[in-house]
Amino acid sequence: MASFDYGPIAAKAIELVTKFGRAITLRRLNLTPPDPSKPWRGPADARAGAFSLTVSGVFVEPSSLQKLGLNADMLDWVPKCSNVAIVAAPQDLREFSELLDADSSVWRIMGVSTLQPAADRLLHFVGVSR
Repeated sequence: MASFDYGPIAAKAIELVTKFGRAITLRRLNLTPPDPSKPWRGPADARAGAFSLTVSGVFVEPSSLQKLGLNADMLDWVPKCSNVAIVAAPQDLREFSELLDADSSVWRIMGVSTLQPAADRLLHFVGVSR
């Protein structure tokens, strides 16, 4: 059985989200404690040394996820969200903690659901709240 090549679909998803979306930055906070013998204290500033990834995103209301074909009833983070960013990126976005919008507003990431047939990540639905 021949396998399907999702590469062109992934490229088209990135093209469309870039064309109709806006630049956003995802930030993975630094959770390494400064003193390994006292890990419960955590870092003094979790944003210092954080990893950032700039991608394009299109924002939709959480209630519109059903129209987009995402089963919102099965995702426990949807009721906690005030917005959902649709991101087309090949990276794994599950470990990111914050989303910085183009207007410098910071959103907390509540959950990520990825549309990933085979090994190709096509779209990520990133639920955010203030």
